[in-house]
Amino acid sequence: MQRIEISILALAAAFFLSSCSGYRLGPSKPELLAHVETLAIPTFINETLEPRLSVPVTNATIKAFMADGSYKIAPRDRADAALIVRIKETTRSPFRSLRGNRLVSRELDFSINCDYYVEDLSTGDILLTGSASGSSNLGILNDNFQLTERQALTDATRIVAAEIMSEVSEGW
Repeated sequence: MQRIEISILALAAAFFLSSCSGYRLGPSKPELLAHVETLAIPTFINETLEPRLSVPVTNATIKAFMADGSYKIAPRDRADAALIVRIKETTRSPFRSLRGNRLVSRELDFSINCDYYVEDLSTGDILLTGSASGSSNLGILNDNFQLTERQALTDATRIVAAEIMSEVSEGW
């Protein structure tokens, strides 16, 4: 009887001790980027007609990577890999119209679409490719449309930056 109790206790202990065996401490980088410690993030390439878009999106992405801490951000000559991003498209589409006049937009949806890849700077190999997008609503449009649009652009850049950072640092 005592052997059965000991074997049941041993089995229960093995079960409970093995339940957390899949956890790791520290950053969980994608397997292809496991050797990368420092990452260069040059100014993004803007292929849209939206002027001065590349710098805010680049800055938001650098801030997202610095907050995450999976990679050290470094200049290209001291980095293991480089994140190259092309801003492919920005769109504005009606989200909500006025009650009395459906031809006049009350809110607009602003979105940014990017393609990116991570290049190993020592070999020139492409380690990871992907795309990211972010969108934001322009709220109730008022007389100062440019200010409202700039605020929505800031929100969309933060969303794109978080998506790029998540895919490069965590793999999803």
